[in-house]
Amino acid sequence: MKKIATMNGFLDLFPYGASELRRVFERYLLTALLISIAFHFLLLGSYFLAGYLQRQAEPPMDRVVRLVKYTDLLQPRSISEETAPPAVAVSLPVARPTIGVPVPVKGDQISEEATIATQSEMATAPVLSTGMGSGDSLVVTEIPDVMPDINDFVAVEVEPVVVVQVDPVYPNVARLAEVEGTVYIKVLVDKEGKVKKAVPVEGPEIFYEEAIKASMKWVFKPALQRDKPVPVWVVIPFRFSMKG
Repeated sequence: MKKIATMNGFLDLFPYGASELRRVFERYLLTALLISIAFHFLLLGSYFLAGYLQRQAEPPMDRVVRLVKYTDLLQPRSISEETAPPAVAVSLPVARPTIGVPVPVKGDQISEEATIATQSEMATAPVLSTGMGSGDSLVVTEIPDVMPDINDFVAVEVEPVVVVQVDPVYPNVARLAEVEGTVYIKVLVDKEGKVKKAVPVEGPEIFYEEAIKASMKWVFKPALQRDKPVPVWVVIPFRFSMKG
């Protein structure tokens, strides 16, 4: 009984306890929740209001709708109405053959030997001129090889193989300046495997001259396409090092 009386006296002396704290906490929590909800509504309302005002400020787009009857549309031309372009007649000069032409003879002049020329005789016989050039025969020269440009792509089945390789001379100026580096030279290898052109593409310019001189002395086994040699561009790297 004494302990209970003491507890009651303590509560009377300090009435503010856990129950009061709970009520104050719930009141403040509700107030904060309402303020947060109002703030979010205000923020969303401002966003939508700004978008609405921006749409109102933009001028309306004028859309013109034109109604056209199908009878006013142009009818497509019929395929039967299409006229083919006139054929171009190409007339080429024709030379009369001089070998293998039957010649009428008398009966007593008929020979049992063949009077028709063989394929070998016809191949070696002269051809009459057709108006180009002069003389009794037409001379056909060999068509020159067309060398590819440096940026042209050439399809090959077998890549060229180096047969003779020559090292460049180290320039004295670069050696005195202690300059090192790698130079890439793009060379054109013809059908015989010889280098016809050499163009520097990358590296220190101080080594270009000696690298070009050395690359022009290289010899390759030419590239092949359908078992025939073809000209192709190849890149040769030259390493200039004072240690080597």
